[in-house]
Amino acid sequence: MRLLISYFYIVGVMVFLGFSIAAHADGGLGAKLGNSTGLVKEEVVGNGSSVQPWFIDTLEKSAEHGTSIKKREAGLFFLYDLSEPENFVRAMKWLTAASNEGDATASYYIGLMYWEGKGVAKNGPEAVKWYILAAKRGEPMAQAMLGSLYLNGDKFSRTDVDGKEALYWLSLASENKNAIAQRVLGDMYAQGVGVDRDINKAFSLYMQAAMQGDEDAEMQLGMLYLKGIGTEKDAVLAMKWLNKAADDGSGRAMCFIGNRYMYGDVVSKDFEKAIYWFERSAKAGDACGQDNLGEMYNAGTGVKQSDVDAVKWYRLSAAQGTADAQYNLGRKFEEGKGVAHDLLRAAALFRLAANSGQVDDAEEAWKRVASVIGPDKGRAALELVKKLSVAEDFLAVLDSDR
Repeated sequence: MRLLISYFYIVGVMVFLGFSIAAHADGGLGAKLGNSTGLVKEEVVGNGSSVQPWFIDTLEKSAEHGTSIKKREAGLFFLYDLSEPENFVRAMKWLTAASNEGDATASYYIGLMYWEGKGVAKNGPEAVKWYILAAKRGEPMAQAMLGSLYLNGDKFSRTDVDGKEALYWLSLASENKNAIAQRVLGDMYAQGVGVDRDINKAFSLYMQAAMQGDEDAEMQLGMLYLKGIGTEKDAVLAMKWLNKAADDGSGRAMCFIGNRYMYGDVVSKDFEKAIYWFERSAKAGDACGQDNLGEMYNAGTGVKQSDVDAVKWYRLSAAQGTADAQYNLGRKFEEGKGVAHDLLRAAALFRLAANSGQVDDAEEAWKRVASVIGPDKGRAALELVKKLSVAEDFLAVLDSDR
């Protein structure tokens, strides 16, 4: 979902002067249940190199004598000026001036600068201080951010899990029509996390978020229609929302569509189309698509069988914590197919998958390989499991000392 930044003054002046600039923020908090925190990423598109010094002077003079909105817009311009990517001092100056005049959005962006370390040292607690100020002033994105942090807890900002605070801020952001908050609240009601489970309430919240273009809510709606949960089962609407989510960039929705074609569920079985959707999902970085694509290459279903390609996609999915992919990759190490034969790593991957409790055969596979490699290598495998469990770079640890 894209949250358009208000640049009416800047854009109006620059269009009049013949310049071209556009800016937008990705409102993806990453606040799905189970994620460690929510993050807001910012990006800019436009031709910042065309900005001339005299325009900067005009912009700052207008901000100096103008409203808090003009000060905020000047701050945002400097924050995202492509011609001067390190111009954060000016950004902080004008955002602070706007915030001092009560501008909620400016307060939020100051928090974001501390969160991402733009022009200042990264400082989670300081970021949260600004988010709270912005949220109390009515900024929906700050409210959604706080709700996400309280829902999941966050070490960086030293925010403890607090269900009441999470529900308060997410509800407030939802009432202010923030799609991310609506979707996260939908997750809470669907799963009964922090609230009594209410699938009808979840469906309503997903619909509100989906109507605003939230891709994860679109996907959830598709799954609810597919299963007839919270609504009547409707295959047409299920595919409509899943395809909408996929069109909006949801790799998980792409994977779910691939599964429909893989198993002939609500659509005709079509391995070629399944491969198409799994490839799109995998290349979008989705762990589900990567694991499923690995399975297709492993079995030679819809594609030419390739252990090397199977290993390639299993690795990427395993690195994202997919227990099935970790087990599948362990099998490849055990068999020496598509990768060098390595029982120690096979054992570690089986143990890791078994620890999740999600793969029925993983515990037996661990016992089988551990009995072959013996106690010393078994202990080494368990040490590798510990490292993999906390690794920032899973694949680097898996590949080390090989």
